[in-house]
Amino acid sequence: MAGDNDTTDGLPLKVFADDYRALDAAGFAAKHGNGFLVHDGPLQARRPMRPQMTVMLEKAPKIDLSLLKAARPPVVAPVPVAIPEALVFPVRSTGRSPYPSMVTVGRTRNNDIVVADVAISKFHAFFKQEDGRTLLHDAGSRNGTFLNGTVVPDSKHGKPLEVGEGARVRFGEIEFYFVTCAQLRELVALAPK
Repeated sequence: MAGDNDTTDGLPLKVFADDYRALDAAGFAAKHGNGFLVHDGPLQARRPMRPQMTVMLEKAPKIDLSLLKAARPPVVAPVPVAIPEALVFPVRSTGRSPYPSMVTVGRTRNNDIVVADVAISKFHAFFKQEDGRTLLHDAGSRNGTFLNGTVVPDSKHGKPLEVGEGARVRFGEIEFYFVTCAQLRELVALAPK
């Protein structure tokens, strides 16, 4: 089902400010979902200029988290992002994906979460909800999916990994933090008006 915030480029944190003020926690979750990927600032994605194969990374990239600006820690778990520049991707179905039982991540527009980078596979990974838990599986991507530095297996090589609040989720070289609805509301509250 497509949501109000049906975008393929992520949403600035300020988009959620009016709903934060107007809706209680349950209403906010009903409108936007219960899980979000938050990126620290604009994506520095290398957008493909034409349809092409996924670019293979030479080696696993190193992410220097000390460079991230730390905001006042959210109530539940710390998510070190620069508040004004944060980019938000709701982890929920948009209706674009042909797989209604999962939330797909990839570089093409038919995914629920689009990360338009040449090192991201067309269908890179997917989230599933099971027994109130958010699970993450790689979709056989070329450059891998990582959860807190651990390789996320594809369905042929292992079980999905549970994504907890504040977890670092990386697709190829692009890293996000997984936040709950409560954490996103805390980040919105900290954002300048």
